[in-house]
Amino acid sequence: MRIPLISLAMIGLAACSAGAPSELTASLQAGPPGPGHEIGGSIDVVSYDEAAGKLTIEGWHMLTPETRDQVLNVYVNNAVSVESVTRRERPDVAAAVGNNDLKDAGFALVVNTEPGTPVTQLCVSMMDKHYGSRLLNPHSSDQPACIGSN
Repeated sequence: MRIPLISLAMIGLAACSAGAPSELTASLQAGPPGPGHEIGGSIDVVSYDEAAGKLTIEGWHMLTPETRDQVLNVYVNNAVSVESVTRRERPDVAAAVGNNDLKDAGFALVVNTEPGTPVTQLCVSMMDKHYGSRLLNPHSSDQPACIGSN
């Protein structure tokens, strides 16, 4: 049985538009984000193994499925590379914000840094099609500040 190519293309298009979010990625930035970012999300946990140069950041963002390029923009004063970023379910965020599109708004991010150097600045920002420019708020005062932003 032959299936016309147009049918396969339509099936693929339907699967892509089913509401599943795009892949979540992270991009290192040369400096903190500029002005114009509202708070939208949280950096809940930061753990740093200074000797190994591994910074782990966990939290939630406000990237909705309508945003095609789901990128967390990360600035860390001594960052070398992004090792990994993983999406996590956060039904608590969807309920609190009142938007079920944020049910997968959680993330875990690992950044490689220069071993033996302290983390003094940490900023995570994003641009969402619905919510606009957002900056993640540190959950506690002992986390590195995002100096140079709003």
